[in-house]
Amino acid sequence: MGRSAFLLSLLTVALLVSGCGQPAEESPAATESIAWLNDYEDAVAAAEQSSKPLMVDISTPWCSACKRLDESVFSRGDVAEESRQFVAVRVNGDERADLVRKLAVTGYPTVVFLSADGKETARVRGAVPYQMMLDAMKKAAQEAT
Repeated sequence: MGRSAFLLSLLTVALLVSGCGQPAEESPAATESIAWLNDYEDAVAAAEQSSKPLMVDISTPWCSACKRLDESVFSRGDVAEESRQFVAVRVNGDERADLVRKLAVTGYPTVVFLSADGKETARVRGAVPYQMMLDAMKKAAQEAT
């Protein structure tokens, strides 16, 4: 086998093992998205005014696990639909060290669920599977009522 044929075979195996070329897992209503706010204080005010709980996503631009969570979880329609139970806010942990301390964040991504009065109802750490996030969101929404 020549070098070109060997490299082509190796590339084919690598693509098959990595899942490239395979259909992505279906995401119900994937065109929906979470309506993230970008200012924590505005989100707290909106939560108080609407009596909705908060969903605080603390991440950073350099965090690969944060990007995976965005791509595989927050992009799903069913997760976006459930997020409507909350005032959702995205916080850059690099820019808001005060909130990282206040919310006791020890790694990225961390999603903290707070009742409208600021009491923590649930927490998710890391790039979790979408069903785990969805379950945490449902639990947090139920706890907040």
